[in-house]
Amino acid sequence: MKKITISLLALLALVIMSCGEEGPKAPEAGELTTYTDDATKFSIDYPNNWDDNKVVGKQFQAFSMPEGKVRFTTFDTKGSPVARVTLTVMLLDSGQTLQKAIDTSKVFTPEYYSAPVDVKVDGTTGKKLTYGFPLTDGEFNGELIVATKDNKLAHIIKFEAFAGTIEQYRASFDKILSSVKLGVVPEQSVTVGEAEELPGPSTTMKTVKGNGYSISIPDNFEAIQKGAATMYAGERRGDSYVSVTPSATKSKNLKGTAEKNAKAVGSDKITKMKIGGHEAYMISYDATAKIHRDIYYVINNGMLYQIVVDYFKDEADLYKSVLSKSASSLKF
Repeated sequence: MKKITISLLALLALVIMSCGEEGPKAPEAGELTTYTDDATKFSIDYPNNWDDNKVVGKQFQAFSMPEGKVRFTTFDTKGSPVARVTLTVMLLDSGQTLQKAIDTSKVFTPEYYSAPVDVKVDGTTGKKLTYGFPLTDGEFNGELIVATKDNKLAHIIKFEAFAGTIEQYRASFDKILSSVKLGVVPEQSVTVGEAEELPGPSTTMKTVKGNGYSISIPDNFEAIQKGAATMYAGERRGDSYVSVTPSATKSKNLKGTAEKNAKAVGSDKITKMKIGGHEAYMISYDATAKIHRDIYYVINNGMLYQIVVDYFKDEADLYKSVLSKSASSLKF
């Protein structure tokens, strides 16, 4: 069955950003403790003060800041200086090599990745790639390492950190990598590296209330609060969603606001429309090679509402229509 991962496939950018504010501090990495997978017997050390998440026979993750986990889904340009360690296992079919694991694990476009170099993992030679890009609060950096000891079970290890903090964790990440013990395909019947295909957005809508508005969303979507913004997303993809951000404004020139923000993202596609009975404008552009973005602007009672629709272009048939319908359903 097709594997659908709930992970970001491309860099997302915010249009309205604040500057000059000092953000939260990145927590230190505590003493290391060991996790051993019951099915495949791989093991990995991780900081004992980090929040762990595990799926036996598939994956282990540890996050430095539990409240910052969502940033690995949305890739906001500014937010928690969160870091994570991930080890995922994947079955290799006959004839497949570590390159298959590398190709499967890349979630950004190729230009973000370095060429692979050899690296030692549990006495075997694996491959390591680095990647990163600038965000408002500093560099996002990652390291992708793949290794196998039996050419049957690939181990995909990632070290990732926001806000330029990867060097803060360098010593811990190096110790963690040296701690890894590679596993094997389990003898018992355990699903490894596979996942059920998760449902796309429902075409049945439900109405929910936000800060000064109501909006119709797919009935299998849930609200995720992120400061002033509310993101509505489902299980299938964390990069395909509707979000609404209200903010106070004294401006009466909504068209000018839309044009200014369109220029900031390099878009010349501005569409005038009505939302909730009010004049509204939408700008459209590709946020990345994989993600399309529409941003709607509407003003009501001194509040500017920014509605963002992002969807993974390879699944536009699932998301485009229903998310556009959701955005235009906003009422006051």
